[in-house]
Amino acid sequence: MSKWWVLLLCLLNASASGQSRWQVGATGGVGLWGNHTSEIQRSKAYLATVSLHYRITRWLDLGAEVGYRRGVSDGLRESGSLYNSDPALILSTFNYRATKAERIIGLAPRFNYRVGQGDLSATLSFGVAAHRLSMDILPGEDVRAPAQVKFARFSVPYTSFQLGYTYWWNERIGIYGSLRYLNSQVSRTVSGATGINNAGNYVVESVNARTLEDSFFEAGWALSEPVVAFKNVFLTIGVTIRL
Repeated sequence: MSKWWVLLLCLLNASASGQSRWQVGATGGVGLWGNHTSEIQRSKAYLATVSLHYRITRWLDLGAEVGYRRGVSDGLRESGSLYNSDPALILSTFNYRATKAERIIGLAPRFNYRVGQGDLSATLSFGVAAHRLSMDILPGEDVRAPAQVKFARFSVPYTSFQLGYTYWWNERIGIYGSLRYLNSQVSRTVSGATGINNAGNYVVESVNARTLEDSFFEAGWALSEPVVAFKNVFLTIGVTIRL
Protein backbone atom coordinates (compact mmCIF):
# COMPACT_ATOMS: atom_id res chain seq x y z
CA MET A 1 0.00 0.00 0.00
CA SER A 2 2.85 2.38 0.82
CA LYS A 3 4.14 2.06 -2.77
CA TRP A 4 0.93 3.59 -4.09
CA TRP A 5 1.31 6.59 -1.80
CA VAL A 6 4.87 7.13 -3.03
CA LEU A 7 3.69 6.90 -6.64
CA LEU A 8 0.88 9.39 -5.97
CA LEU A 9 3.27 11.91 -4.42
CA CYS A 10 5.63 11.56 -7.38
CA LEU A 11 2.80 12.26 -9.82
CA LEU A 12 1.66 15.30 -7.85
CA ASN A 13 5.19 16.68 -7.69
CA ALA A 14 5.66 16.13 -11.39
CA SER A 15 2.57 18.23 -12.10
CA ALA A 16 3.89 21.22 -10.16
CA SER A 17 6.00 23.89 -11.79
CA GLY A 18 9.77 23.76 -11.82
CA GLN A 19 9.95 26.72 -9.41
CA SER A 20 10.62 26.29 -5.72
CA ARG A 21 7.59 24.71 -4.03
CA TRP A 22 8.23 26.19 -0.58
CA GLN A 23 6.77 29.61 0.22
CA VAL A 24 6.93 31.63 3.43
CA GLY A 25 4.66 34.61 4.00
CA ALA A 26 4.16 37.38 6.55
CA THR A 27 1.09 39.63 6.69
CA GLY A 28 -0.41 42.36 8.83
CA GLY A 29 -3.96 43.65 8.82
CA VAL A 30 -6.54 45.99 10.33
CA GLY A 31 -10.15 45.16 11.09
CA LEU A 32 -12.82 46.53 8.74
CA TRP A 33 -15.72 45.00 10.66
CA GLY A 34 -16.26 43.15 13.93
CA ASN A 35 -19.15 41.89 15.99
CA HIS A 36 -20.09 43.77 19.14
CA THR A 37 -23.02 44.51 21.39
CA SER A 38 -25.11 47.68 21.42
CA GLU A 39 -23.15 49.11 24.37
CA ILE A 40 -19.88 49.22 22.41
CA GLN A 41 -19.06 52.80 21.47
CA ARG A 42 -15.83 52.17 19.54
CA SER A 43 -13.79 49.14 18.54
CA LYS A 44 -10.69 48.27 16.53
CA ALA A 45 -8.75 45.11 15.75
CA TYR A 46 -5.36 44.08 14.40
CA LEU A 47 -3.94 40.85 12.99
CA ALA A 48 -0.40 39.60 12.23
CA THR A 49 0.43 36.16 10.80
CA VAL A 50 3.34 34.10 9.48
CA SER A 51 2.69 31.13 7.19
CA LEU A 52 4.61 28.34 5.47
CA HIS A 53 3.22 26.59 2.37
CA TYR A 54 4.32 23.75 0.11
CA ARG A 55 2.94 23.64 -3.43
CA ILE A 56 1.57 20.16 -4.19
CA THR A 57 0.09 21.00 -7.58
CA ARG A 58 -0.31 24.17 -9.61
CA TRP A 59 -3.62 24.82 -7.88
CA LEU A 60 -3.10 23.46 -4.35
CA ASP A 61 -0.75 24.40 -1.50
CA LEU A 62 -0.61 22.72 1.88
CA GLY A 63 0.44 24.95 4.73
CA ALA A 64 0.36 26.06 8.33
CA GLU A 65 0.17 29.43 10.09
CA VAL A 66 0.77 31.12 13.41
CA GLY A 67 -0.60 34.52 14.29
CA TYR A 68 -1.74 37.08 16.82
CA ARG A 69 -5.04 38.95 16.90
CA ARG A 70 -5.92 41.83 19.20
CA GLY A 71 -9.22 43.63 19.56
CA VAL A 72 -9.95 46.68 21.73
CA SER A 73 -13.45 47.99 22.48
CA ASP A 74 -14.65 50.99 24.47
CA GLY A 75 -18.14 50.89 25.94
CA LEU A 76 -20.55 51.82 28.71
CA ARG A 77 -21.59 49.16 31.23
CA GLU A 78 -25.12 49.54 32.58
CA SER A 79 -25.42 46.24 34.45
CA GLY A 80 -23.24 44.26 36.82
CA SER A 81 -21.12 45.74 39.58
CA LEU A 82 -17.60 46.50 40.70
CA TYR A 83 -16.90 46.66 44.42
CA ASN A 84 -13.94 46.77 46.82
CA SER A 85 -13.17 46.93 50.53
CA ASP A 86 -15.14 50.16 50.74
CA PRO A 87 -18.82 49.07 50.89
CA ALA A 88 -19.87 52.45 49.57
CA LEU A 89 -18.21 51.82 46.22
CA ILE A 90 -20.61 49.61 44.31
CA LEU A 91 -20.79 50.63 40.66
CA SER A 92 -23.56 49.60 38.30
CA THR A 93 -22.81 52.07 35.48
CA PHE A 94 -19.27 52.75 34.31
CA ASN A 95 -17.13 53.20 31.23
CA TYR A 96 -14.74 50.38 30.36
CA ARG A 97 -12.21 49.20 27.81
CA ALA A 98 -12.18 45.50 26.90
CA THR A 99 -9.14 43.89 25.28
CA LYS A 100 -9.35 40.50 23.60
CA ALA A 101 -6.10 38.86 22.50
CA GLU A 102 -5.55 35.54 20.74
CA ARG A 103 -2.54 33.52 19.65
CA ILE A 104 -3.56 31.25 16.80
CA ILE A 105 -1.93 28.17 15.28
CA GLY A 106 -3.47 26.01 12.58
CA LEU A 107 -3.49 24.44 9.13
CA ALA A 108 -4.00 26.61 6.06
CA PRO A 109 -4.62 24.77 2.75
CA ARG A 110 -4.65 27.22 -0.17
CA PHE A 111 -6.19 26.98 -3.64
CA ASN A 112 -4.59 28.97 -6.48
CA TYR A 113 -5.58 30.20 -9.92
CA ARG A 114 -3.11 31.97 -12.19
CA VAL A 115 -4.23 35.49 -13.15
CA GLY A 116 -1.83 37.80 -14.98
CA GLN A 117 1.53 38.01 -13.23
CA GLY A 118 0.24 36.52 -10.02
CA ASP A 119 -1.95 34.01 -8.22
CA LEU A 120 -5.53 34.50 -7.12
CA SER A 121 -5.95 32.35 -4.01
CA ALA A 122 -8.56 31.15 -1.53
CA THR A 123 -7.35 29.91 1.87
CA LEU A 124 -9.41 27.97 4.41
CA SER A 125 -7.68 27.94 7.80
CA PHE A 126 -8.60 26.11 10.99
CA GLY A 127 -6.87 25.43 14.29
CA VAL A 128 -6.68 26.52 17.92
CA ALA A 129 -6.72 30.01 19.44
CA ALA A 130 -5.45 30.78 22.95
CA HIS A 131 -7.99 33.40 24.05
CA ARG A 132 -7.49 36.09 26.70
CA LEU A 133 -9.82 38.84 27.94
CA SER A 134 -9.07 41.80 30.19
CA MET A 135 -11.25 44.78 31.10
CA ASP A 136 -10.19 48.22 32.33
CA ILE A 137 -12.67 50.27 34.34
CA LEU A 138 -12.06 53.87 33.30
CA PRO A 139 -12.10 56.88 35.67
CA GLY A 140 -15.36 58.81 35.63
CA GLU A 141 -17.88 60.66 37.78
CA ASP A 142 -18.51 57.65 40.05
CA VAL A 143 -15.16 55.94 39.62
CA ARG A 144 -12.49 57.43 41.88
CA ALA A 145 -9.71 55.21 40.51
CA PRO A 146 -9.26 52.91 37.52
CA ALA A 147 -9.46 49.15 37.98
CA GLN A 148 -8.31 46.27 35.81
CA VAL A 149 -10.02 42.88 35.66
CA LYS A 150 -8.00 39.99 34.22
CA PHE A 151 -9.54 36.71 33.12
CA ALA A 152 -7.76 33.38 32.71
CA ARG A 153 -6.60 32.28 29.27
CA PHE A 154 -8.34 29.33 27.59
CA SER A 155 -8.26 27.64 24.17
CA VAL A 156 -11.00 27.57 21.55
CA PRO A 157 -11.18 26.42 17.90
CA TYR A 158 -11.01 29.01 15.13
CA THR A 159 -11.87 29.04 11.43
CA SER A 160 -10.94 31.51 8.73
CA PHE A 161 -11.57 32.17 5.05
CA GLN A 162 -9.23 34.37 3.05
CA LEU A 163 -9.48 35.59 -0.55
CA GLY A 164 -6.26 37.17 -1.79
CA TYR A 165 -3.93 37.89 -4.67
CA THR A 166 -0.14 37.52 -4.90
CA TYR A 167 1.61 39.73 -7.45
CA TRP A 168 5.02 38.24 -8.22
CA TRP A 169 7.48 41.13 -8.29
CA ASN A 170 10.09 38.68 -9.54
CA GLU A 171 10.56 34.92 -9.48
CA ARG A 172 11.08 34.81 -5.72
CA ILE A 173 9.28 37.79 -4.15
CA GLY A 174 5.55 38.46 -4.25
CA ILE A 175 3.33 41.20 -2.79
CA TYR A 176 0.22 39.77 -1.16
CA GLY A 177 -3.11 41.40 -0.28
CA SER A 178 -6.35 39.86 0.94
CA LEU A 179 -9.69 40.14 2.67
CA ARG A 180 -9.88 37.72 5.60
CA TYR A 181 -12.74 36.60 7.82
CA LEU A 182 -11.56 35.18 11.15
CA ASN A 183 -13.90 33.65 13.74
CA SER A 184 -13.05 31.97 17.06
CA GLN A 185 -15.79 30.01 18.82
CA VAL A 186 -15.89 31.87 22.13
CA SER A 187 -19.13 30.95 23.89
CA ARG A 188 -18.40 31.74 27.53
CA THR A 189 -19.97 34.19 29.96
CA VAL A 190 -18.24 36.86 32.02
CA SER A 191 -19.54 35.98 35.46
CA GLY A 192 -18.65 35.38 39.10
CA ALA A 193 -16.10 36.95 41.42
CA THR A 194 -12.37 36.77 42.04
CA GLY A 195 -11.11 33.21 42.29
CA ILE A 196 -14.40 31.54 41.34
CA ASN A 197 -14.27 29.00 38.52
CA ASN A 198 -17.61 28.05 37.00
CA ALA A 199 -17.91 25.82 33.95
CA GLY A 200 -18.82 27.83 30.86
CA ASN A 201 -17.67 31.13 32.39
CA TYR A 202 -14.60 33.27 32.08
CA VAL A 203 -12.46 32.70 35.17
CA VAL A 204 -11.56 35.90 37.00
CA GLU A 205 -7.87 35.82 37.83
CA SER A 206 -7.59 39.17 39.57
CA VAL A 207 -9.17 42.57 40.07
CA ASN A 208 -6.76 45.33 41.03
CA ALA A 209 -7.46 49.01 41.57
CA ARG A 210 -5.17 51.98 42.21
CA THR A 211 -6.38 54.68 44.59
CA LEU A 212 -5.65 58.38 44.35
CA GLU A 213 -2.97 57.85 47.02
CA ASP A 214 -1.16 55.50 44.60
CA SER A 215 -1.77 52.40 46.72
CA PHE A 216 -3.54 49.14 45.92
CA PHE A 217 -6.59 47.56 47.45
CA GLU A 218 -8.45 44.34 46.78
CA ALA A 219 -11.60 44.47 44.72
CA GLY A 220 -14.28 42.08 43.55
CA TRP A 221 -16.23 41.68 40.37
CA ALA A 222 -19.81 40.63 39.75
CA LEU A 223 -21.08 40.60 36.19
CA SER A 224 -23.03 38.32 33.91
CA GLU A 225 -22.67 38.92 30.18
CA PRO A 226 -22.75 36.49 27.25
CA VAL A 227 -19.63 36.74 25.09
CA VAL A 228 -20.37 35.94 21.46
CA ALA A 229 -17.89 34.60 18.91
CA PHE A 230 -14.81 36.80 18.39
CA LYS A 231 -14.98 37.51 14.66
CA ASN A 232 -13.58 40.15 12.34
CA VAL A 233 -13.08 40.95 8.67
CA PHE A 234 -9.51 42.13 8.04
CA LEU A 235 -7.80 43.91 5.18
CA THR A 236 -4.29 42.43 5.09
CA ILE A 237 -1.12 43.10 3.13
CA GLY A 238 2.23 41.32 3.22
CA VAL A 239 5.01 39.60 1.36
CA THR A 240 5.48 36.05 0.05
CA ILE A 241 8.92 34.59 -0.64
CA ARG A 242 9.80 31.43 -2.56
CA LEU A 243 12.55 29.65 -0.68
